[in-house]
Amino acid sequence: MSYTFLLHEQFAEAHLTGVLEAPERLLPEELAEVLRLGAILYDYTDIERLAFDAWAVGDAARRLAERGVRIAACAPRAEWYGVGRQAAQMGNLEGPNFRLFRTRGEAVVWLIHPEWSAAK
Repeated sequence: MSYTFLLHEQFAEAHLTGVLEAPERLLPEELAEVLRLGAILYDYTDIERLAFDAWAVGDAARRLAERGVRIAACAPRAEWYGVGRQAAQMGNLEGPNFRLFRTRGEAVVWLIHPEWSAAK
C-alpha cells in the first residue's frame, strides 16, 4: 500500500492506494502536521484490496482521536465502508472525533465545519 499525503488549509489528507495491508505509518513530519491541524481525511477511494487486521486499524485511529484529532474516512465502495465501520467499532471510535462517509465531499464538509456535527 502507498499513500499520498496532502496538506489543505484546515486538514491533512492521506489518499490511500493499492492493497491496504496495515495501518499506514505517517512520517514524523506528517504526523506533526496532522496534530497541528487537528484533522485528517483518510480517502479509501483508490484501494484495490483490503488485507489487514481491522483491530490494528481501529487501534491506530483511536490513538489519533485520543490526541484530539478529528478523523474522517471516505469509503465510497460498500465493502470498504463496511470494513471501515468494523474498524471504528473495534477501535471504540464512536463519538465526536470520527465519522465515516461514502463521499469525499461529505467528509471534507464535516472536517472543516465541526460546529455542524454538534447540531446532529
